[in-house]
Amino acid sequence: MRNQNPQLSNDVLDSLTESIALLDGQGVIVGVNEAWRRFAAENQGECTQHYIGQNYLAACERAFCEDGDELARVMHEGLCAVLSGAAPSYTLEYPCHGPDAHRWFIAHITRCVVGDTLGAVVSHEDISARKLAELALEQAERTLRMILDALPVGVWLTDARGRIVQGNAAGLRMWGGPVPGESLAAPALEIRRVQGGQVLSAVEWAAASALSTGVPSSEEELEVRTPDGQRLILLHATVPLRDAAGHTTGAIIVDQDISARHASEERLREAKREVEQINRELQEALQRESRAARRDELTGASNRRHFFAAGAQIVESARRYRHPLAVIMFDLDHFKRVNDQYGHPTGDLSLRHVTRLAQQHLRGSDVLARYGGEEFVILLPETDALTAQNVANRIRREVETQV
Repeated sequence: MRNQNPQLSNDVLDSLTESIALLDGQGVIVGVNEAWRRFAAENQGECTQHYIGQNYLAACERAFCEDGDELARVMHEGLCAVLSGAAPSYTLEYPCHGPDAHRWFIAHITRCVVGDTLGAVVSHEDISARKLAELALEQAERTLRMILDALPVGVWLTDARGRIVQGNAAGLRMWGGPVPGESLAAPALEIRRVQGGQVLSAVEWAAASALSTGVPSSEEELEVRTPDGQRLILLHATVPLRDAAGHTTGAIIVDQDISARHASEERLREAKREVEQINRELQEALQRESRAARRDELTGASNRRHFFAAGAQIVESARRYRHPLAVIMFDLDHFKRVNDQYGHPTGDLSLRHVTRLAQQHLRGSDVLARYGGEEFVILLPETDALTAQNVANRIRREVETQV
């Protein structure tokens, strides 16, 4: 942004959610964005001194020497490497927990030129939501493993090709330990139905049938002879697993010794419900994260990230096929006066109302995004300049009469 208007550059930096500081070659902060100032003020400690003129490198060194902060030492080393030119960049993930919440950040240090000397840009990205989701997933996986290993029945998870991904302790004991990557039928010498004595091939049981049809196999009693000569009578069932799009991604196989049938059936059903509930919760969490990543939380319009991601594809398509493409960018006049006179809740309500009014004049293929603050941008595929001007005027008249 070297040739851009300085005020525009500051506005862009202040619109970013990452906390950003610009350091000179000695580690002195020569510029920060609004997110940095806000984070420093919220922490009310030594961080409140990390404004322009403070030596960030010295602060890290002091935190290590006086407080024994090991992360500060690592940060100091990485910053020194970048400022000295030994490394072009450095990244460090670290916790920053408070009394009311657990938070995690990633610090990115990138070499840059400040004036005529080598300096660095330091940004701190809040990854708390991702870390909390990862911890929840790890806990869910541990819980699932505890549930599976506690069951007295053999449970197997397969991939979409019917190959074993993992099995629980009871299943390993029952089958003598098939290895990951094999089919469950691989170690068996002979498999036949107890009722009728029909010999089954590998594609007629285990995961193969459920994966090919997408339908769970009914419970059936099987007689199995394993490679070590053991004869098992099992109650066998298979359930296919699906992703959010409905594609079959694998299967759960359950084998139960018939002698423990009456004692184990209820535990099996409970385990199955818990596994399905965990899967649903994980899918819902992923869907919520996906929606949040695309939408502006306040207005419901697309956010900047989604606008640029979708816009890149739309622009490329328009360029390749030489189709018209228009962009409308507008903001709300005197919006600061609304916030000052009526309060931010009223300002937020105005932004949501303007978003609804604008959407009434757009097509499903158009992309409306909140660019920042009271600024909005609209991408209109297959639209020439005159049509875009008419759309903009309709939105303007609608806002003038209703806001």
